Amino acid sequence: MGEIEIVSSSRNINERKLKEEEIRYIDFHDPLTGLLNRKALSKSFADVKAKKGKKSVILVNIDNFRVINDALGHHEGDQVLLEMASKILKCVGISGLVYRYGGDEYVIIVESHDWQFVEQLASQVFKSISTQFMVARRLFYLTASIGISFGSETEGLEQTVKNADTALYAAKKERNKIVIYVPEMDQTRTREAILEKDMKVALEKGEFELHFQPIYDINKGVFNHAEALLRWNHPYLGRISPADFIPIAEKSKLIIPITDWVIREACQAVRNWQDMGIKEMTVSINISLLSFENRGTELVESVASGIYQAGIKPAFVKLEITESILIRDTEEIVKVFYELKQMGVKLALDDFGTGYSSFGCMKDLPLDIIKLDRSLISNMVTDEREQMIAESMITIIHGLGIQVVAEGVETEEQLEFLKKFGCDFIQGYLFSRPLTTVAFIDYCFSKMEPG
Repeated sequence: MGEIEIVSSSRNINERKLKEEEIRYIDFHDPLTGLLNRKALSKSFADVKAKKGKKSVILVNIDNFRVINDALGHHEGDQVLLEMASKILKCVGISGLVYRYGGDEYVIIVESHDWQFVEQLASQVFKSISTQFMVARRLFYLTASIGISFGSETEGLEQTVKNADTALYAAKKERNKIVIYVPEMDQTRTREAILEKDMKVALEKGEFELHFQPIYDINKGVFNHAEALLRWNHPYLGRISPADFIPIAEKSKLIIPITDWVIREACQAVRNWQDMGIKEMTVSINISLLSFENRGTELVESVASGIYQAGIKPAFVKLEITESILIRDTEEIVKVFYELKQMGVKLALDDFGTGYSSFGCMKDLPLDIIKLDRSLISNMVTDEREQMIAESMITIIHGLGIQVVAEGVETEEQLEFLKKFGCDFIQGYLFSRPLTTVAFIDYCFSKMEPG
């Protein structure tokens, strides 16, 4: 009888241990990918607190994943995350541990502070992720931003992760890039916080202004378009680059009231030009993805109000929407596009050729103009393949009844190729950089024929 009790007790202990192990596994692992989770990472901070300089950190973030996730749905988005986790694990192998840090972020703890080895590993992960893949019968090109921080003798693992996060923050400003942490980046991040705080009152204080870049009409031989470009004159920091403040505006959603201000100012600029004798100038206004999101009717009303207050014809206003918008909810986008089109404004697709576009979905949108991204133009003179790509794109776009703008044109050689290919409009430093309001007016009058 005693032996039976001992066996029974042993079975209960084993079952309890298995249950405890199961609970522990669930506690420290991500349920979707099976990777170690953030809690496991926090535990590792304490475990290696006394050991410094032994580990390096690679922090990986999938570019524009939120856009893809919203467009395809969470189930398909989860499949992308699983695939990325698998690719990262395969690259890392036994060289370190992989954690799911957040929704679309992964932390790689590398058992080395050999900078060449860590950089090479990060490069392998970068190349593995940057690939085309099919989800829900749609082809996407995925890229990643990566931040790296090397372990040191004075900092623990937790600080090394924070440093990698700061490097990632810098990488995400440009996307599709690897950035290595340097201490100077801490000052940059502090500057970002200052800019976000000050941006909230910048509109009220009149710190924003518009510059205008002329666009040349090849067929008519005149400058009859201009792109409105936002500039910020900070009272203490001076001119802030749009590359620095636009991402902050989008993150904080301040881009929405700023866009409404740009619409009003750009429409008024057209009115002023017409009063001065510049009668046929169309202004292009950039509309961010966030200005479309969940406020389609508000955007239409904002454009209508700007046009009405300025007293101009809608045909003198062109809205430029970045091509990443094409992977959003197509029905909603088409509805807003047609409302704007019925109003009489022109519609342009910007940055064409950077990864999201497809000619198939373009036929469903009432587009007037497509802007070829500067990356398609930069090497065109010396690369025959890029010449073929540019010429083919222009031919197909024209076949859809849409005009083409080439941006980033800097040389006469590029201009001659684009003329030969039948491009309609040219924008770039070959003709002019963005100009202040006064300088733009002077430029326009200088290009007018005498009399």
